[in-house]
Amino acid sequence: MSQRSRFGIPCTRRARARKRCSSFASLGACLVLAAQGPSAWASSFEWIELDTIMPLQPQAGAQFGAALAADALQLAIGEPRASVNGVSVAGRVAVRRFAGGPQASVIPDVLHAGGLFGAALSVQGDVLRVGEPGNPTNGADAGAISQYDYHADSQHWLWSGTGFSLAGDRFGTSLAQDDPWRVDSRPGSPAFAGGYVMVTQLAGMADVQFIAEPGGVAGDAFGASLAIHRGAAGEPDLLVIGAPRRDLGAGATDAGAAYVFANATHTATGWVQVAYLTPPSPHDQDFFGSSVAVAASRVVVGAPGRDKSAAPPAGNAGAVFVCEPDGAGGWQQAQEIVLADAATGDALGSSVAYDAASDRVFGGAPFRVHTVFGGTGATGGVIVAQRICLFTSCGWAPIRELYSHDQPSIGQQAGRAIAVVGDRLFVGAPNYDHATDVNSGRVLAFVADDIFADGFE
Repeated sequence: MSQRSRFGIPCTRRARARKRCSSFASLGACLVLAAQGPSAWASSFEWIELDTIMPLQPQAGAQFGAALAADALQLAIGEPRASVNGVSVAGRVAVRRFAGGPQASVIPDVLHAGGLFGAALSVQGDVLRVGEPGNPTNGADAGAISQYDYHADSQHWLWSGTGFSLAGDRFGTSLAQDDPWRVDSRPGSPAFAGGYVMVTQLAGMADVQFIAEPGGVAGDAFGASLAIHRGAAGEPDLLVIGAPRRDLGAGATDAGAAYVFANATHTATGWVQVAYLTPPSPHDQDFFGSSVAVAASRVVVGAPGRDKSAAPPAGNAGAVFVCEPDGAGGWQQAQEIVLADAATGDALGSSVAYDAASDRVFGGAPFRVHTVFGGTGATGGVIVAQRICLFTSCGWAPIRELYSHDQPSIGQQAGRAIAVVGDRLFVGAPNYDHATDVNSGRVLAFVADDIFADGFE
């Protein structure tokens, strides 16, 4: 039996992937240094496009890869616009276990047209949670969240329950979990201006804290994005909530905001707001807070609608913000990450991720155009930024720009969703065309390696 790689792919295939990437590297087809930052800053690893994950049954318009969630055991992939058993846009989810086995397909217990099952995901261990913001059980756009438990004997995910909400709530728009915490949102709630979030502690399902947006206004979309981090011993748990449509004054409609909550007591109702983050010099439709990520010492916020003002200017180029503790229990902005060669409509920050072990920040730019394809269409991609220190000054520099090498990727919107697990990076490309199945979608898998740095494994 051949040895298997970190993705459960035979190593012979991994070797072929390296050879393919190496042959394209001179053309900038697999790995491209970002325009900003001297190449001497590049770290010793390279990113290899190792695999492409396709839906088992490609379907036009299904948008496989529109949502992603991963942990050390598996990758969950949302396909929210898939039609299932004749029910239009019901949605479904695929789960691939890294240890091998079949790619599982998960569908709603009850199918609903327009349910968008799989629009949001969270997975940890043997528990998968799936958002269905269009579920109409309790009224239009009420939404629902379903939970599935993995059974190793049958290698299946079995439905264990569904929670519902009220009309207009869009329950299931965003999910997060880091045991013992599970978080969900209702960004469209008519009952709470701006929306609200529910945090549940698994010690008992009755142990719940409801968090409404402070000073919320209808339409703020509080809870459109969520991220949670369970702190180590002696550290607080952290929760970040995005409100990308919050107005910040004249000339800053839909500029957006993000809220940081901390829980030093680790108790069900111990969440306290410690920071209110907004973009500097906010402008209309920055959409700051469209995506968020968090770790013990970093909060990352995406602003895909932000304009690049430095020459050459570019509207809706997007930006990624990194925030750090301010030393007084709060948080402050450390850096705004932009691309020197940003173009109009790149939408950097549509998705974000952070890897604490490597101190890397990832930002999706799904509408970015790559000149390697003649600039004929947006392929999208992901920017990798590394924290670099020179003497006493530290900051994040974009050091890699990752995208697929193949011509059919034009228009695929790679970077709409991203997930990072150790040295693995997964990139959702939900508008990829598989033959005649337009916008059927796919997921690109990259792995960090150092083979190009020194020529050795």
